[in-house]
Amino acid sequence: MKRKCGILAALTIGLAIAIPSGLFANDIQRLIGDAGINLGLWHAQVELFNTPSTDPSQVAYATNTFNSIDEIRNRFIGPLANIDLQSVLDLISRYPAATDGQSAAYRASYVHGI
Repeated sequence: MKRKCGILAALTIGLAIAIPSGLFANDIQRLIGDAGINLGLWHAQVELFNTPSTDPSQVAYATNTFNSIDEIRNRFIGPLANIDLQSVLDLISRYPAATDGQSAAYRASYVHGI
């Protein structure tokens, strides 16, 4: 078993070295992934656990999503610079006021709409 794991590890390392660095995700792709992960976790937390908008973890997911999207917007150049990410940032910022006193289903739907 150890031999198989050693061979697998050697193959994995060999492939990692052989793959050109251009195939790895760049910073914008990583930021898009971060935004999507935080948005998904935020949505799941609201829908499954009915946490209030003031819950620290919910605030952290919203903040991390906002920061990732803001950084994406700042890095876009050329034709990508015309993508309207400000409306997404506005939706995130309005979340506490727009969902105050609403049900978990409504709040989850709001986050899903972002």
